[in-house]
Amino acid sequence: MKNFATGDFSHVSQTRIGHLFENFIFNILQEKLHNSSSDINFWCTKDGAEVDFIIKGGSKIMPVEVKYRQIKKHETTRSLQSFISAYQPDTALVVNLNYKNEIRIGKTKVCFVLFYELISYNGFYRPMNHHSH
Repeated sequence: MKNFATGDFSHVSQTRIGHLFENFIFNILQEKLHNSSSDINFWCTKDGAEVDFIIKGGSKIMPVEVKYRQIKKHETTRSLQSFISAYQPDTALVVNLNYKNEIRIGKTKVCFVLFYELISYNGFYRPMNHHSH
């Protein structure tokens, strides 16, 4: 976390940083979904398309793409576009270093979210209600 805050990765390879960043985001997602009925999955097709994380809560799904780089415009990967086309989720997230925006791909709202704002992001599924039977 210190490395992300200071931007100092002089001792770490670029590929390794991407994996560390993805792991960092996974941990935030796990923490946010801790008291919910949602699960975090991964999505990969036979032809190699993959989306970093899929949050599944009930019948709702939300793809989350993680990008450890500067983004200048609302670009989405072919894999994310394939997922959106196949499953038409209400919302998709692109977590990144510097770019904030919202666009629509069909019926899906694609939110570009700064990684540190993910901690306070409220667009996930609501926690389970604990009813006594």
